[in-house]
Amino acid sequence: MKQKKLLKIAIKIQPNVFEVDRESDRNPELYGYEGKFLQMILNTLDVDYELIRPPDSEMGRKTKDGNWTGLVGMVYRGEADITVGSLAMTYPRTQAVPFSVPYTANGATFGLKKSGYELSNFAYVHPFDILTWFLTFCILIIMSTLFYVILSGKVSFGKTFLFTFGSVVTQSFIIIPKNPRKRNLLFGLWLLFVAVLSDSYKACLLSFLSVPFEKNTVRTFQELSVAMEEGTHRVFPPKGSFIIEYMAKSEVDSLKIVGKTIISNNWYFNETELKSNKHDGYVIVYMETPTELEIFFAGQKSKEEFIISSEEFGVAPIGYALSE
Repeated sequence: MKQKKLLKIAIKIQPNVFEVDRESDRNPELYGYEGKFLQMILNTLDVDYELIRPPDSEMGRKTKDGNWTGLVGMVYRGEADITVGSLAMTYPRTQAVPFSVPYTANGATFGLKKSGYELSNFAYVHPFDILTWFLTFCILIIMSTLFYVILSGKVSFGKTFLFTFGSVVTQSFIIIPKNPRKRNLLFGLWLLFVAVLSDSYKACLLSFLSVPFEKNTVRTFQELSVAMEEGTHRVFPPKGSFIIEYMAKSEVDSLKIVGKTIISNNWYFNETELKSNKHDGYVIVYMETPTELEIFFAGQKSKEEFIISSEEFGVAPIGYALSE
C-alpha cells in the first residue's frame, strides 16, 4: 500500500474558527469554519497530516535579527509545510515565504461588551435636549413679561411668572384678563403651546422611564483612543498581528495612539483570555477581523451584549503560507 505524504500544519487555535480534538493525534478531526475549509482541501489531496503550534502563539512578525516569529516563522524555518489561521498576506511576509492564492480578504476592527445600563437621577431632563430646555426657558421669560405688560402691573411679575410656569406644568392659568376680547389670541396661542409642550414632554418621559438608560459604549477609533488615554479601556489584538505596527506608523492620530499604546504595554490576547473575558477595573476591547469577532462572540452578539465597530482599516488578502 502506497504511503501517503505527511503534511506538517502550523496552527493557531481560535474559538469557532479553528478548533480540534486530540491535537496530538495524526489526522484529527478539524472544526470551525477555517478548520472545515482546510479539512476539505486535505481530503482532496488525500494526505496525512499532523498539527503543530508555534511556541510563541504569534501570527508572524519579523524580528530585529531577521528571523520570523509565529506561524510564518515555522514555515520560514522549514518546521511546517503550511499554516492556517487567517494569515494576512502582507508584503514582508510574502517576501519571506510563498503564499497560496488568497481565499478571502479582511480588515481590522474592534469589539467590546456593551457598557450596560444605568439608573439616572436626572431622568426627568432627558426627554428634551439642552437647546430645547434653553429655548423653553427663554419663551417662559418672554411670555411672562408680555402678560405682565398686558395686565398693566395689576399682578406682580413674580406671580405672573409663577402662573405662566404653572400653565406649562398643566396648572390652572388664572391671570387671563376679564375682558375676553383683550389679547385673547395671544393667551389662546400660549395655552395651545403649553398643551403641546407638556403632552410631548410626558410622552417622552414615559418612554425614558420604560427603558433603562444605556451607558455610552465606545464605537469609533477616535473614541477608543481617548478611552485608552484615560485608562478606562485596554485593547488586545492577536499576538504577532501586522496591524499593530501599521497603526503605530499611521498618519491618523487615533490609530497611532491605539497602536503605540498596545506596543508599549505589550497587550495581546490568548485563547484563555478570550473565553474568560475577565478584567480588573477596565474595559477589555478585542481587535480582530469583523468576521472572526462575529464568530468569537456570536452568543453575546445575538443577545445584543457585544458591539462590533463599523469602522474597519488595513484590509489585506488572506491565504496559506506554504513551504518551498
